[in-house]
Amino acid sequence: MKNYGLFINYLKLSVRNLLHQKFYSFLNIAGLTIGLTCALLMILFVQNEKSYDQHLKDVNQIYRVVLNEKGPRTPALLASVMQDEFPEVEGSVRFNGPFDFTFFKDGKAIKQGGGIMADSTLFDVFSFELLAGNPATALTQPNSIILSESLVEKYFRGEEPMGKTLLIDGEETMVTGIIKNAPLTTHAPYEFILSMPINEWTQSTYWTGNNFFTYVKLTKGADSKQIDAKFIDLVKKYMGDEVIGFSGHESFESYLAEGNKLNFNLVPVADIHLNHATLSLNQPGSLSNLYLFSAVTIFILLLACVNFMNLSTARASTRSKEIGLRKVMGSERSHLILQFLMESISISFISFFLAILVAGMFLPVFNTIAGKDLAFNMLFSPEILTGFTLITLFCGLLAGSYPALYLSGFSPIRALKGVLKVGNANLLIRKGLVVFQFAVSMVLVAGTLVVYMQLKHMTAQKIGIDTEQTVVLKNFEQIENSDGLVNSLRAIAGIKAISKS
Repeated sequence: MKNYGLFINYLKLSVRNLLHQKFYSFLNIAGLTIGLTCALLMILFVQNEKSYDQHLKDVNQIYRVVLNEKGPRTPALLASVMQDEFPEVEGSVRFNGPFDFTFFKDGKAIKQGGGIMADSTLFDVFSFELLAGNPATALTQPNSIILSESLVEKYFRGEEPMGKTLLIDGEETMVTGIIKNAPLTTHAPYEFILSMPINEWTQSTYWTGNNFFTYVKLTKGADSKQIDAKFIDLVKKYMGDEVIGFSGHESFESYLAEGNKLNFNLVPVADIHLNHATLSLNQPGSLSNLYLFSAVTIFILLLACVNFMNLSTARASTRSKEIGLRKVMGSERSHLILQFLMESISISFISFFLAILVAGMFLPVFNTIAGKDLAFNMLFSPEILTGFTLITLFCGLLAGSYPALYLSGFSPIRALKGVLKVGNANLLIRKGLVVFQFAVSMVLVAGTLVVYMQLKHMTAQKIGIDTEQTVVLKNFEQIENSDGLVNSLRAIAGIKAISKS
């Protein structure tokens, strides 16, 4: 009970001192608020980046098969052969995309992006949520399509879409399912999913033609490294003859002996966004950038803490008589240290609440810069609040530790007389803090200027084309009489030149 009363007394003193020293309090609270706001936004960013594909059920069992460690595309037969010959493979699927298609609805041609083609086994691997339709049969028939919620609203507003047809690139296509909108935190976004067509391309037996994204789901407890070790035999068995045929080597071993590389391996889907930019079908992330931004945030927090330390020790003379009087009245050094720490922690938690408000205000701007869609309510998730509270407490203790030890060490008689002698060690620490503060600030400012100048340099370079005066017509190859259209366009006075590719 005595300790509780002491705690409340120190808390009241902390608030009273903050109100009494308004300008000093403003500087410290403003500095810590800026640092904590940066930390909070970075925590949201890091959590978002690390959450990619975590919505998938059994995500740690799902792998992407890649060619030579980073090649995104694989042969048509690889998925089925792996499922037949590797008992560890529980399910496999091929898909391709994203593609743009032309939807014809009510006499209008609408260019629609975000389409992928997938095997009927898609739902054996990925736990995408179907709102209507049977996952086992939705993609079994040719010219079948699964629409996202947003496309159902776009093309069938107020209508029941199931069983109806859409004209897509000239093909009558039946709606066999409605799928929940793809989360933003996926490496493979989609707006609609088409059944894989049955043609020479999808049924190709040519093993050295790589046209598909192949995914497998392993059985629980299976070791992906053991499967990686099996690939060399599979490659030799199915690809060896083709390789010998086009390379002119006597054997597959002699082909490899010359430094050529031909093999497959598995990449965890959960690692694609941050570690494998070439495999992501969405905007890829970067683990190195994540580390860099986190380091910058830590330095900004340290600057705010160092600023607090410098201001606290700089105003030591204004508190010398208070300290001397408290010591004369019987206060122990530990009590004074506790009081000063309470002050710094109080400032930290005031900054904590202000940082939440400031972060909420600047979240739309941050989303625009970072290309994210972070919501304000994410700030109040248990994980964010717990982590942020611990960071705030740490900052309070870090910022207040040196001032507390420094101020509580004054001699009571000298403190009452206002005669404060700073020891060499304390002087060295204070000078070091100031040097650190300026050094980090200069590095951050210089780094910002370098990045700005590099971006300005890149955007100002001539790329050999006037983008403001150039128009691209996509899917031109689908026009039957493309030459006739080109001749018609050439007759328009405003068109200077035309080229097909």
